[in-house]
Amino acid sequence: MKATLQQTAVSIEGGVDRTAYLRSLGVPLAVYTDAAAKAINALSKAKQDALVKLGLALPFDEDVGKGMEHVLIPTWTVRSQYVWSETFAPGRTVTIEHDYTPSVATTVFVPWETDPSADAKAERTLYCVDDAFAAAVAKLAKGRPGDEEQIDYVLVTGANWKGPIGDFRMTVDKGAADNLVSFCGSGVTKTGPTTFEVHYKNFTPTANVSVLLIPAHPQPTD
Repeated sequence: MKATLQQTAVSIEGGVDRTAYLRSLGVPLAVYTDAAAKAINALSKAKQDALVKLGLALPFDEDVGKGMEHVLIPTWTVRSQYVWSETFAPGRTVTIEHDYTPSVATTVFVPWETDPSADAKAERTLYCVDDAFAAAVAKLAKGRPGDEEQIDYVLVTGANWKGPIGDFRMTVDKGAADNLVSFCGSGVTKTGPTTFEVHYKNFTPTANVSVLLIPAHPQPTD
């Protein structure tokens, strides 16, 4: 069955749903786009002031080569989910399989993993970075530009099921043997040159999965 994309736009002030309001102004929901920025900057001053008050935009002064200009920057958050309807006939077993390609966040390579300070503690905790991984990162970072990638997978929704997940298996593939990968999990088993696996019985997820990948040979950029 085909899934339908549902998107909502929420403000940074209190996380209020402002989807209908933005659409009434003719503003596209995709926040980090030229179209969204152009749309809000074309509004009247009264409507722009309202966007700022609602936490949907941030005023900013910049010089684009024609002197200082006052512009608005979109600041809402877009939440996306795919939904579909399913019929469960009584007395029949229904098997549901779904797959998707998660988005991958890429940042300029800055070896924060090697930083033991409080500033980097939260990110080290998120990806369960240990001393061995930090040492490998430090070795790789010497004289090396490039990127690092983060992948988040929502898993806590599995706790909404009636009872635990009877048989849960997750495989993380780092792509190349000399790439570096770190993620949280108990009982992680290395199953191949690039693959790691966790396998739980009667599993109730209490946290999402966050994977940190550092390519040993990053792709060249233009």
